[in-house]
Amino acid sequence: MCIRDSYDTVEYDSRPYAKAYYTPEAKDYITIKRDSIDQNAWSRFNRWFHKSVIEETARVNSYTPTLSEDDRAKRPIIEFDSGLALYNHGTVAKKSVTLYDTVTTDAFSSVVLQTGYIIDGLPLAEGMRIIFAADTDPVVKNRIYKVSFATAGDSTQVISLTEEADAVPTSGDSVFIEFGNANQGKTFYYDSATTSWREAQQKTGVNQQPLFGMWDNTHTSFDDTTTYPNSSFVGAKVFEFATSDTAPTDTVLGIKVKYKTINNVGDIVFESDHTAGTFTYKFGSSTVTKKLAEGHLHYTTGRTTHNSRSAWVQQTTDSKQRVIRTFVVDNTEKKLFPIDFFKNSSSLTDLEISVNVNGVRKTLTTDYTLVDGATNRYVKFNKDLLVDDQVRMAGYSSVDKVADRGIYEIPDNLNTNTLNQQLGTFTYGQILGHVANIFDKNQDVSGSIPGTSNLRDKPDARLNGGTIHQHEGPLSPAIFGLSLIHI
Repeated sequence: MCIRDSYDTVEYDSRPYAKAYYTPEAKDYITIKRDSIDQNAWSRFNRWFHKSVIEETARVNSYTPTLSEDDRAKRPIIEFDSGLALYNHGTVAKKSVTLYDTVTTDAFSSVVLQTGYIIDGLPLAEGMRIIFAADTDPVVKNRIYKVSFATAGDSTQVISLTEEADAVPTSGDSVFIEFGNANQGKTFYYDSATTSWREAQQKTGVNQQPLFGMWDNTHTSFDDTTTYPNSSFVGAKVFEFATSDTAPTDTVLGIKVKYKTINNVGDIVFESDHTAGTFTYKFGSSTVTKKLAEGHLHYTTGRTTHNSRSAWVQQTTDSKQRVIRTFVVDNTEKKLFPIDFFKNSSSLTDLEISVNVNGVRKTLTTDYTLVDGATNRYVKFNKDLLVDDQVRMAGYSSVDKVADRGIYEIPDNLNTNTLNQQLGTFTYGQILGHVANIFDKNQDVSGSIPGTSNLRDKPDARLNGGTIHQHEGPLSPAIFGLSLIHI
């Protein structure tokens, strides 16, 4: 659900200064989580809230929310993790600045004690925060000053400038400029190497892809002029809606979204240049092409600290090959079904079980319980099933399965990305299947996929399951090696 606040629906002084201006009205489907410490434009303009958050907030505050279907997302939302370091951007945000001055060369002679002064098309007002980027005095230049008005001897009100508590910039600081004809809405970041504020990557419209920085194994940026002369790297998109010049403009996203047609049904396509992209640079007289997959992203944890991440998240445990057992319900039994594909299953201490009925995963306790019999453990449904319902159990234990009871599922390293390729293109259907598999293999995730679930509250669920993989131990080379023995 997208919450919108109209730009001009309230008077100038009816709300806190510079707190509620420029809130987005259009739905933005490409965004970054709101808690990014760099307070980038994609995070600031992220107005998506899950409806359960709105409903719970309303309940706590004793009012009934009005949820309009018009405010609901009509396309998938791409929301990047907070802290993912942007290309050409600062790392930690300062409090926003009202005006950014690029003209005044001597603020304390030209501004102080004046009855008025214009910066970037606007007159100075009480409480404004100003950066004088062109001042020739190094003690004044690039620092943040607060405007106030004092009474002069002749009772006129004149301008006074006071250095703010956060006046002195540090390398990597970023500031958002609130007003001004030339700089309104821009973000600047401080570069200590040049001792200047530099214009950062700008967000100029909705559904605009942010660009992220990438680094090699020595943490050298791919646009470093010494290591990568004449680099063509200008930021990585990481994950985006794929586009096609021949596609019609999507009525919601406003871009030419590419669809993969299967049986006359269109499926949105996504791309990742992190896994499939390249850039070039000069090495002597030669042009070298380097894969972005050879580098990594930075997840900012502080002004000068970060974690390094690739496009892939390593699972914490090895994949498991489960046993699949299917029952078709008849009049004989509609509630109780044995876990009989492991011997003496009632005594197993490492048994993991997932239960589906007609393709819908069921939740332990809510839909069924596990009860022990004399030798086997049973799945006992809380309500009678219908005749011809199909019950599918997927179970794992370290013990061998019982012969003729169930079948082994295809192992992940043979079933998904068999050739262990660098994957760069995904359809919405593939991603949905990936999430559905995670749902199937994590019993603490409840609800339904697609549909309402608590998956957003279980971030570690992605460490178990899924169908979009790269494998540490791909099976196809081993199978090929075994086949050569018999040639």
